Amino acid sequence: MTTLSFPGVSCMLLDIEGTTTSISFVHDVLFPYAAANLEAFLRSHPTDPNVIRHTNLLVEECAAESAYPHAPLGPSPSVEELMQYIRFLMAADRKSPGLKGLQGQCWDAAYRSGLVKGHLFADVLPAFRRWSTSLPKGVAIYSSGSVPAQRLLFGFSEEGDLTPYLVDYFDTGVGAKIHASSYATITQRLDVSPGAILFASDNPLELLAAHEAGLQAVLLDRPGNAPISSEMAARLEALHIGTVQSFAQIELP
Repeated sequence: MTTLSFPGVSCMLLDIEGTTTSISFVHDVLFPYAAANLEAFLRSHPTDPNVIRHTNLLVEECAAESAYPHAPLGPSPSVEELMQYIRFLMAADRKSPGLKGLQGQCWDAAYRSGLVKGHLFADVLPAFRRWSTSLPKGVAIYSSGSVPAQRLLFGFSEEGDLTPYLVDYFDTGVGAKIHASSYATITQRLDVSPGAILFASDNPLELLAAHEAGLQAVLLDRPGNAPISSEMAARLEALHIGTVQSFAQIELP
């Protein structure tokens, strides 16, 4: 097994989808579960403060959504009106904070009841154990999924509760994952110099942004991940951004 060496690393920063967790889990388990159960969840939690907060976010988002083919949501939308807008967002794969919040609440109930367990590739737990003890700044997560959803996935995983191995979580609240400024913000919050952080992701554009911010970077080629173009592969190679299939191939001398 070929390994890649990354000297001077004191913190691992990890993507989730396609990196620690299969893309199929997110798209074939989590999203369909939310799609099938959100309406019932909304009807059974009409006075929940977080449901109200996320609903208000959806109302604000809808007012600014030029592509929505129906009338904008009113200040107190019905469940039917909410679900119509939610289905529009899901079909368009929009990164909606309001939708993410409601999905996270729906998943919370599923995780805690044991209906859903977070998928992890087999090399993840051994790597977490290794890095959490050997790295001065440990392991952090940066995903487009909300921080509460991240905590659920690792807290109720197939391997049990992995949250004790993680020092921090970041979502798009720090910025988009394809913007170098987002990684600069993370380095400041972690109080780690950029070059001492190794960011692992399946998305080349995220790796390019991390590299621009001064982080070390590595591409994860997991089963089910989308292939990258020859042009992108050449760009990554020119920047010395390597590819691994497993965390076991990452050496941190």
